[in-house]
Amino acid sequence: MTSPCFPGRPGRFRVVALAVVLGVASLVATTGARADDIEDFEDARSAYETGNYPVSVERFEALVGGEVPRLTNPALVLESRKYLAASLLFVSREPDAERQFELLLRQDPDYQIDPVQFPTAVVDVFNRVRRRLERDLRAVREQRDREQRLARDRERQRQQRDRRRLAALRRLATTETVVERRSRMIAWIPIAGQIQNGHGGLAAALAILDGVLLATNVVSFIIHDSLPTPGTADDQPAPSEQDAATAAATASRLTNQISLGALGLSLVIGVIDAQIRFVPSRRIERQRALPPELRARFGPTSFSLTF
Repeated sequence: MTSPCFPGRPGRFRVVALAVVLGVASLVATTGARADDIEDFEDARSAYETGNYPVSVERFEALVGGEVPRLTNPALVLESRKYLAASLLFVSREPDAERQFELLLRQDPDYQIDPVQFPTAVVDVFNRVRRRLERDLRAVREQRDREQRLARDRERQRQQRDRRRLAALRRLATTETVVERRSRMIAWIPIAGQIQNGHGGLAAALAILDGVLLATNVVSFIIHDSLPTPGTADDQPAPSEQDAATAAATASRLTNQISLGALGLSLVIGVIDAQIRFVPSRRIERQRALPPELRARFGPTSFSLTF
């Protein structure tokens, strides 16, 4: 085929090429390319820019022409294949140029060649290869999108696991466990035994019941004591009131005795319950402030716990 040429725009081409090279150099610098790889790429590109296409082909083939590219940086591999394909077209090796364009597109299906930087003949071959591979490139894009989604899902799951671990660490750091020793003597004290055992509800119920029984016992005693005493002339009720006074005395006496007995029974039941369910010790978790040597640092996509 006839070698492509650059009619009427050598200065413009050099300006655009310089801008592209600077962009590539910045990209590979941020993606970890080795200094030797960058230097070799610049030597090959220099031969291309000066029009020494056979040397350009030789140098770029040394970088990416083998079964496995010598370059390891993906950005440099893409740029090298592009320049190698253009150089191959200049030395009339169109099938090899198409092969390089195909490898380039399979690596990055969305890659575009700048029509300002390269002549029309190079862009036409590139577009022809793109059309021929359109179905394959669509599959590559779909596969790439699936892999990216899976990678994002894995990263999201990893961050969730890290957050759970961090939350667990924060709980451990902000919680202290105290062993509370219990006294057998306190278990002999009504209501206090239930409180010590951690049965607050039962302790409250017994306290209310015992209070009601004690109040009933005291009130019934006061009522009985205020009634006229039989056999005393001054306190003798009138004959018409004698039956009512006797009944009131009997009722108050029985109420006093029954309430006293029920109070005693309630106290005994409380003591027995406290003794049966007595536990010598229990563990209590208490909250505390996060120690100053532990600091949680959160970012937009990551976080860490610094010790």
